[in-house]
Amino acid sequence: LAQVEVPSFPDTETTLAEHLEAQVGPAAPDPATAFIARQLIGLLDEAGYLTAELAHVAASHDVPLAQVERALAVVQGLDPTGVGARSLAECLALQAREADRYDPCMAALLDHLDLVARGAFPQLKRICGVDDEDLADMLAELRGYDPRPGLKFGGGEGAPVVPDILITRAPGNGWDIQLN
Repeated sequence: LAQVEVPSFPDTETTLAEHLEAQVGPAAPDPATAFIARQLIGLLDEAGYLTAELAHVAASHDVPLAQVERALAVVQGLDPTGVGARSLAECLALQAREADRYDPCMAALLDHLDLVARGAFPQLKRICGVDDEDLADMLAELRGYDPRPGLKFGGGEGAPVVPDILITRAPGNGWDIQLN
């Protein structure tokens, strides 16, 4: 018998967008929120952060800002925890909430990440109202969080596309065209 060599295909990695979109249906309370959540997923950067302004998303889809905020809450509730955050502090806060570690002291610490970076521990202890041991525990907890949760996934062909031109309906019968 002759042996036939079977070509090997490269492993296809699941992209962050694909991973999140697969979770949206069950997580969204209604189809309209699911639609906006998928739009937000398309606006995430490779680290999983949302760089677009919610007001702009609401205006471009002609939906109330409250609906976009509900959709963002859906995205932020997906796995991996921390995606959809608009800042490092928000990303870490989402992870702290999931770990049931988000309390007023942790919130104060996350509000002062600049002091953490500078190593201003005496000032942080005063702001957070904690002692050396508690601050050390809080910092150890922070080190366990992932500041870029989206990087676990491949970029692939499903990577978000950032448009060069934004077109929205203007008041009246016109269109508003802007460079992004």
